[in-house]
Amino acid sequence: MAPPPPPKNSKLARLLKRLLPLAVVGLVVLAAFSSTYDYVAPSEVGIKQSKYGGGIAPEVLRGGEWYLTGPGVTIHRFPSTLQAVEFASATSETSKKNENVRGSGRIEIDTSDGSKMHADVTVLYRIQDAHLVMKKFGPGRTFETNAVVPRAQAALKENLGRLLAEDFYNEVLRQKQTVAALEAMKPALLAVGIQVEHVLIRQYYYNPEYQRQIEQRKVQDQLVFTQNSRAESSKEDARRRKIVAEGEARVGVETRRGEAEITGIRAEADLYARKKRAEGDLLVTLATAKGTELENTSYEGQGSENMVAEQMAGVLRGMNPIILSDTGKTGSFNPLDLDAVMKMFGSNKGGTP
Repeated sequence: MAPPPPPKNSKLARLLKRLLPLAVVGLVVLAAFSSTYDYVAPSEVGIKQSKYGGGIAPEVLRGGEWYLTGPGVTIHRFPSTLQAVEFASATSETSKKNENVRGSGRIEIDTSDGSKMHADVTVLYRIQDAHLVMKKFGPGRTFETNAVVPRAQAALKENLGRLLAEDFYNEVLRQKQTVAALEAMKPALLAVGIQVEHVLIRQYYYNPEYQRQIEQRKVQDQLVFTQNSRAESSKEDARRRKIVAEGEARVGVETRRGEAEITGIRAEADLYARKKRAEGDLLVTLATAKGTELENTSYEGQGSENMVAEQMAGVLRGMNPIILSDTGKTGSFNPLDLDAVMKMFGSNKGGTP
């Protein structure tokens, strides 16, 4: 019997036979590496746990590095970034796509006045002590189910339940109780290694019938408030008009008083000016009279005849008349004879020394 023909892909078979040992070696190396080293992402921290001895290691492994594990050693990872729990009736798109956001049911609140309502609340937190969380709740995200969700619900129900149903409309009261719920959560979760950062009430819901009653009551309250505001506005407007009228009257009185003072000041100034002008005129008149008196007195004294003759000579200056007199011894007058002229005008002294 003839032997079978050789296979057509003998070269490929020989190549596979050569690569197969290399692939086996690579798998063995990869398996050894994966069982020996493990990677912790930058947004995580790691906690080592050994099956054969030592249990949970107290050291918290920093993210972004490779760590040697060894046989029976597992690194459990916990998130180091900010986490969130959304208490809402419907799961949001954020909680569906982001593993750091946990969706939970809407918070049901029994208010202090016996009403029942619901609220959508977001709680932000982060793991502060991964080793403590690992010891208390184990690996994975069981800490959310066993710690964050129940303790946050209890704090929210207790503190928001102290409000009246209508108080949720009051931002100040609502925020006050929200902060109280946050402060109640902090020590309860910090005791298991979790730090609560913030609590946000996104929305709140009443029973539909109760909602309508509240809205009607609020509308009535707003109407009463509007009417009271209008009445107060009318009072304030009347008060304003009264103040304006009183102010205008005061302005008129002050204006007239000012005008009267101005008139009086002007009259006093005019009287003072007239008085001073009269005194000045009197002084000028008296000085003029005194000067005239002094001048007349000077004319009566010694030498006054010479002054008269000198003035008369000044009148005749430039003239060459001949005066004929019907008196005197000669019966003739020579204007060039000063002695004769002065004697004629009553001067007893001659014109020559």
